[in-house]
Amino acid sequence: MTSREDRKMILEAVAEAHKGGARLVKISEIIGVDCKTLRRWSAAEALNHGDKRPSAERPAPASRLTEAERQEILAVANRPEYAALPPTRIVPMLADDGVYIASESSFYRVLREAGQLKHRGRSKAPVQQRPPTTHVAYGPNELWAWDMTFLSRCLSR
Repeated sequence: MTSREDRKMILEAVAEAHKGGARLVKISEIIGVDCKTLRRWSAAEALNHGDKRPSAERPAPASRLTEAERQEILAVANRPEYAALPPTRIVPMLADDGVYIASESSFYRVLREAGQLKHRGRSKAPVQQRPPTTHVAYGPNELWAWDMTFLSRCLSR
């Protein structure tokens, strides 16, 4: 992706070459940028505000939680009656009391950002499984194992 500053620099060089008599098609072939892209870049809005790409600067959404709302979510989630519950249980319990603070996804997001989402409720910490022990034979008669199917056939007779 080309940054806005680089686009401005490219457009200035293209405008200078175009004033010198070069055709826009030939200029775009030389620099490796399509003519339509150059026209889109030269639009006033694209130069001032970006062109809606992932790296474009965007204003914060109006519905974004304020810091006070985030602190309220953390305070409610850390109350003794809710401390061991996941947000999927907290939000409905609050709704039964007629209280709405935020959605479940907002609770999850705020708790995750605060590092408090791990092991809420009945979930237990993940147990690190050790790798299975394997026996490797590098030659004949180094490794012997009992065949359970043979044992079960012998016992069933």
